[in-house]
Amino acid sequence: MREYLNSDRQFDEIELLVRSGNLPVLVLEGADDRSLIEEHWENSRLVVAVGGKREVLKIADKVTKQGLSGVYFLIDRDYDTFSSGVSEYPENVFCSDNHDIFMDLVYGDPNIIIKVIKRQINKADRKQVIPEGMESEKVRDKAISNAGYLGIIRSVNQDYNFGLNCKGFSFFHYKNEEIDFSTVLNGVLRCSGCDEVKEDSVREAAGFKFTKLTHYSCYISDHDFLSALSWLLKKYSVNLKPEALRDQFIMGVTCDSIKSTKWYSEIFTLCKTGEYMGFSCR
Repeated sequence: MREYLNSDRQFDEIELLVRSGNLPVLVLEGADDRSLIEEHWENSRLVVAVGGKREVLKIADKVTKQGLSGVYFLIDRDYDTFSSGVSEYPENVFCSDNHDIFMDLVYGDPNIIIKVIKRQINKADRKQVIPEGMESEKVRDKAISNAGYLGIIRSVNQDYNFGLNCKGFSFFHYKNEEIDFSTVLNGVLRCSGCDEVKEDSVREAAGFKFTKLTHYSCYISDHDFLSALSWLLKKYSVNLKPEALRDQFIMGVTCDSIKSTKWYSEIFTLCKTGEYMGFSCR
């Protein structure tokens, strides 16, 4: 069962669930997370919080101070701890290992996204538009690389508070060009309208981070990955929006996918300790 709570009633509603013995309660940051989790959570309370991560953390802190047990919070890490500074959360809060819960599943169970891509490539291949050697793994890896470029810039923007308009960047502004880090950086800078001094600072900080990183999978958001993947597929006459790719991915999520994550193990262990029925995956 799901509960949608407004920001004024969230804690009171959660407390009511606890007092009435409806345990455990798993509080999620957003509706997208619910879509990933709900089929794998027992008939206990699955709450979609209102107000974003900041509001969720306030509620988690209050739950801790009030001593309410059996309430767990699962949130996206975003760029916390990957950027400057280390974020600490209450003990009842569990984070994605990567940027978000969706990307944990992309990395943890790579077969899901590979099957989605392969299905689309096979459809296009029947129309004879896919070049030879355009394997699903290559498409996936290229989407991760392209999204990673944007993720690095987003993290630098957060580190230095540059105020860049990263949301204004779109892979779909490019037609058949190959995209690299410079392409994405130049695109973000054009969207941001920086003066010369600020642009130089951005280029220096972003370039330094890019050259120092050996991998940047943790900086990639689900939105950027799905946009990059949708753009790549469109180049080969596969017209599938990021939202449709997300839906296809979610349909492929299994218990094994969920169990590949660290947060599953942590929450499952706590539920077992408290003799609660949480995740249906065993």
